[in-house]
Amino acid sequence: MIQVVAGALVYGEYVLVAKRPESQKWGDSAWEFPGGKVEQGETTSQALIREIFEELEIHLTGPLMFLMLKESLPYGIHLFVTEVQDQRWSKKSHEEIQWIHWKKLDQVPFLKSNVDFIAPLQDWFKKKGFK
Repeated sequence: MIQVVAGALVYGEYVLVAKRPESQKWGDSAWEFPGGKVEQGETTSQALIREIFEELEIHLTGPLMFLMLKESLPYGIHLFVTEVQDQRWSKKSHEEIQWIHWKKLDQVPFLKSNVDFIAPLQDWFKKKGFK
């Protein structure tokens, strides 16, 4: 199984979502939590830190909290949540980037492989005391 990481980058009550370019679109949707494949010799945390820097030029310095693993053959997708200190990023790999309020994540047309992350992520916000 190919191991993949995805990051729910959180700034206050908002989560960064990224739209893939048309050339990398999968199915009807192109919105995703940014991330990518785990390279040989990397841990999933190391892979997420590398991928987020490569795609967005964001240095992840805070703790990475593993939220869930979704097996969607041939991929095993590891979702991490991390809080970021500001909303600055560089659009290197995506057509569009948006900060979406956590309550509205279910209104984003995510890639099928990312849809199952929405409810656990919204539960994470509720457990943190967000209403």
